[in-house]
Amino acid sequence: MTPELVSALDRNQISNRQAMHIISVVFLSLGLDINDYNQKKKVERLLIAVTGVNTNQLLAAPLVYEATGINEAEVVFEVFEVLNEWNIVDSIGNPV
Repeated sequence: MTPELVSALDRNQISNRQAMHIISVVFLSLGLDINDYNQKKKVERLLIAVTGVNTNQLLAAPLVYEATGINEAEVVFEVFEVLNEWNIVDSIGNPV
């Protein structure tokens, strides 16, 4: 939650229980799975970044759920999709 959201809920005297009800309905209306956000566990992420002359850009940070071959293949596919979205697949070369 952002400080602005906390401030708005506090300013309108929304209780914690009411706030969670509002937030869960917003998640559902946006098509998000609230279970992806309400767990207190550590997760691994694979950072996809591009660096170059005067350029440092974080492109994405997909979740890595388990280190199984299938999950790793899904992450590699997701990396390829991100690179396609940024139109940089053809620009990737070996570091010098």
